[in-house]
Amino acid sequence: MLAKLEIKQSGGRPSQPGVKFTIPLSGYGGTSNIILEDQRKQADGYVATLSDVAVGRVSKVCLCVRNTGSRAAFIKAVAFSDVQSRAVMAPSVISLAPSQFVLKERTQERERALCQSANPLLATVCLFCGDEVSRQQYRR
Repeated sequence: MLAKLEIKQSGGRPSQPGVKFTIPLSGYGGTSNIILEDQRKQADGYVATLSDVAVGRVSKVCLCVRNTGSRAAFIKAVAFSDVQSRAVMAPSVISLAPSQFVLKERTQERERALCQSANPLLATVCLFCGDEVSRQQYRR
């Protein structure tokens, strides 16, 4: 069902007819709500302490990303060696899979990080998320 907005302007005198404007409205409702399961929630996001990363061998770390909202979300994962300067880590040191994906409403996805480094690795993995419908409209 399409909604419409009607604006009626009455005439100046009783003998004059009023003017009626009709404007069709369209849109969508709902939001996505992304959570990281079994991780500490803070005011501006989540903090995950990944203690399974070891020096000199390949380490695998998994996080569960869940969308509890009513809209699909687009997720992009990026690993930074320095988040302030936006210095992205080399794919030979850390790889994220999947690095970007669409998470439908009320579903979950496992984010996997494979790390291999000769020295202690410190990275910040950021999951950027947004509304998938808006992203598709922006791309057009």
